[in-house]
Order: sequence, then structure tokens, then C-alpha cells
Amino acid sequence: MKIRAGYEISYSCAQPTPMIAMLSVHPSRKTALITPDLMRTDPAVPAKEYVDGFGNICHVIHAPAGDIILSSDFLIHDSGFPDEVAPQAQQHLMENLPVDTLVCLLGSRYCETDRFVQFAWSKFGNHPKG
Repeated sequence: MKIRAGYEISYSCAQPTPMIAMLSVHPSRKTALITPDLMRTDPAVPAKEYVDGFGNICHVIHAPAGDIILSSDFLIHDSGFPDEVAPQAQQHLMENLPVDTLVCLLGSRYCETDRFVQFAWSKFGNHPKG
């Protein structure tokens, strides 16, 4: 199936502001793009691109004072099938995980995780482990 996706995000900056935008389709899905996933800015500002430690495409911009809009609009192909499930997967104790995997357990600085802890425990705290 073809899926039309994209975003339009507005910011109002009191002063020129450096930003790192992580809004692009993950490189592992690039071959599924039917049309390019290009980040646009209004007003137009130059963007530098890099790939972070998780493989995400990041755009570094310097937003001018005032309003700026980041946007993209693209088509992507998807099979429509649900993601694969691994019922045999096990839940491991954190202390038994390799240290280099622990970074994947950190909260996001873009989400106020402390505000969602109680909600998460109320919804998922009583589910069986694994």
C-alpha cells in the first residue's frame, strides 16, 4: 500500500536558535520511499545532515528569530502487514544486559518522561514480565 506521510511543525524563536531536527524516515526504510522525504524550512535556511549513533538522520539548522516552519510531504510503500512478533523473546534483567545496550533504555529529552511514569505503571505495571 502507498502511505502519504509528512509533517508541518512551527516554532517561534525569540532569538536565533540552533536546532537539531530528527524528522526523516530512518535509512532502513529509504528503499520504500516512492517520493523523496525532504525537510523544507520556511523561511529557507541551510541545513547540515548527519547520522546519529542510532542511525537516525539529523538536520542541523540555525533558525532565525521569529517564526520558522519545518515540513515534509512524501509517499512511502508499506506491505500493510503487522510488524513481526517474536513470542519466544525474553525479558532480561537490566544488570544482565551488555553495557553498550543501556543507552537504548534512556528516556528521551524530547518527552517529559517524569510526567508519564505514573500513567505507564498504571497501564502496564501489572502485565506479566516478558
